[in-house]
Amino acid sequence: MAEIHPYDAPTIKDLLAHLAVQGGGVNLQPLPGVTSGKTHPHLARDASGDVHLLIPTDKDHQIERSGESSGIELFSAPWGIGGSLHDCIDLHCTLAELQPEFSTLLVMILDEINRGRQPLESCSHVLARFRELLRLRQKASVDPARAAGLFAELLWMLRVAPHSTEGALACWRGDSGGIHDFATADHAVEVKATLAHESLAIAVSSIFQLEPPPEGTLHLYVVRLGTAPSANARSVPDLIDELTATGVDRTSLLDRLAASTLYHYLEIDRSAWEVEQFTAADEYLFRVDDAFPKLTKSEFASSLSDRVLDIDYHVDLLGLDGHLLGAEEYEHTASLLVE
Repeated sequence: MAEIHPYDAPTIKDLLAHLAVQGGGVNLQPLPGVTSGKTHPHLARDASGDVHLLIPTDKDHQIERSGESSGIELFSAPWGIGGSLHDCIDLHCTLAELQPEFSTLLVMILDEINRGRQPLESCSHVLARFRELLRLRQKASVDPARAAGLFAELLWMLRVAPHSTEGALACWRGDSGGIHDFATADHAVEVKATLAHESLAIAVSSIFQLEPPPEGTLHLYVVRLGTAPSANARSVPDLIDELTATGVDRTSLLDRLAASTLYHYLEIDRSAWEVEQFTAADEYLFRVDDAFPKLTKSEFASSLSDRVLDIDYHVDLLGLDGHLLGAEEYEHTASLLVE
């Protein structure tokens, strides 16, 4: 009967997190309770922050890199373990965003090893299944409306980033479902995308969404996106690359996107997101003040039942010239978010 090892995905994640706080250099964590031959397998975190599963093995198990990464590579390499140099099967996760999936893979591999399967065969078998799942996922389409919404928010972030790359990420709330897409204590910008060719009606998903911060300002940035093929068309991954080029920390941005329950963008799905291409056909920036057409909580202070939890509605923005700001106001409005 196969011995049951003491590791599940949350335990592996905790062990990897522990390795991360140990500081720079190479950190190792043995995995006792797993029978793999010469010595225990080890978790490792290298100086670059990448994580590995290391399984000491014989020299006749030499594995060359296949060139097929998918964010996780399998090869053999020498590692210093316990004061000695060991030839190891090295399962290497090269993308931080895949570490949760990597933890699950490791549990599956450890299960197979403890059932008597050879370590190399276990790693190859589980990794092949993982890559097939990735291929199927990458063939899946991204919802155009979801892509358009994220595209519009990243467009506005591109306006904020020249004023402060750290501030551009710090004030972004759209990934976490905040009341406003970009906000500080005193200023906020709500971002809306529309794919309509003629109308300029936007959907408002909350009675708080067009309410300015207390004693602060609120602006509404609306971008009309074209979807026709064009040499100027860009995708969400293109905007991520552009933000990185301005100095926005790529790892921090990708971590935020991966953790977002609204967008859940993963770099491994880049090709699927690249299918949705947009051009910013028209851009509008509105000042949202007391005279702006909207519904807010204060307007229902005495008549709205506590049992009414929220209200969705639409606003037609055509003809609101008195609230429309000129192009020269865009940069000033963006700078307010990082002052």
